[in-house]
Amino acid sequence: MVSQILNEMKSSNQQKKLINIYYVFTVFSWFGNGFHMVSAAWLVLQASGSGAYVSMLVLAGNVVSFLFAKRSGLVADKFPRLGVCASSELARFLAMLITAIFVFFSQKNMAYIILLSEVFISGAWIFFSTASAALLHEISPRGGVIYIARTRELILQISTIIGAACAGWLLEIATPSLVIGTNSILSLPTAFLCWKANHTSVKLTAQNLEESEGYDVGPISKRNVVWVLTIVGLAPFIEVTFLNSVIPTFCRYIIGSGADTYGIIEVVFAAGALVSSLFVANIYHRFSFPYLTTAVLATLSLALWGLSSSRNLAAAMIFSGIVGLSGSLASIIINSRLNEELHWATAGRVHARRMMFRYLACIFIVFPFGVLCGDHGIPDYIRIVAILCAAAAVLLVSQSRIFVTTAQ
Repeated sequence: MVSQILNEMKSSNQQKKLINIYYVFTVFSWFGNGFHMVSAAWLVLQASGSGAYVSMLVLAGNVVSFLFAKRSGLVADKFPRLGVCASSELARFLAMLITAIFVFFSQKNMAYIILLSEVFISGAWIFFSTASAALLHEISPRGGVIYIARTRELILQISTIIGAACAGWLLEIATPSLVIGTNSILSLPTAFLCWKANHTSVKLTAQNLEESEGYDVGPISKRNVVWVLTIVGLAPFIEVTFLNSVIPTFCRYIIGSGADTYGIIEVVFAAGALVSSLFVANIYHRFSFPYLTTAVLATLSLALWGLSSSRNLAAAMIFSGIVGLSGSLASIIINSRLNEELHWATAGRVHARRMMFRYLACIFIVFPFGVLCGDHGIPDYIRIVAILCAAAAVLLVSQSRIFVTTAQ
């Protein structure tokens, strides 16, 4: 009896340690991801002078991520997830380090080098993001998934936007190779932490994979909820992806400023995300999920429309703050609710399916409209995203009854 109690206490301590490690490496990895999205987009714009090349950068990353998304889900459910995270981040470190070296010796070809490297960086990132999302279900105590998922989303949103803001400032004072080299170093802490903690992780065997084959997450009503959340969750994801790809061009050609202004706008985004993180902990269970999320998505849509009409820094900062607040809040609420519906054994494949839809949407929206709108048509580009967020709000309201059904 005493031995059993001691074993349970030891297991509990290991689980708490693993959760803390999970939070820490989420900070490093997503800070690095935000840093990469901004720095790569701005450097490509600087080297090419065209927003079309930035759209090509986003397209390259999304195509690779889409192609590897399904495989990443299978890998995340078959192999130790911490090991997958460590390997993926190490691969990203090597890809960015090699990119920095090539840019240092051939800066005139920087745009093409970064475009090519994005294939390898995005390939590694999709395996990491899928495995880390699935890992949440593996390390969570019974009944604790929602709290850990919510905390993860808060950390994720804030770290991404702060990383993007820091990139904007560094781009103003550092050489391109130094910026890329700094970005590569940000992957090392995550790789080390995941490797060190890997022995405490529960290892899902091939037999577990065979027993949990498919994407079934429960009754039909629950599967419907997962589908709706997957589709509605496209809106805040596309918003973040679009803004990180078009704001550099927006600052340069519409507002008429440089990377320092880009950094200021990203800081305002981060401030909005921080406010939403402080707010979300107190509202998640106090309001009806579909109607609260609908209101947040509607606010996001209006803020994006206002941002598209901004022609000076002050107006851009105001609407950027609202976009950062509402976009982060929508992402946190939707993703936290989605994590409540998943089973740990199939979480990797369900998250992979969600990522496939996200990247597929970006492939058919980011690149075509980015090219069609041109550098000075960015405001129209942002309005398209605003319309998509409004459509997501309408869909959520029309399907609100399924959330009431599953709650009962």
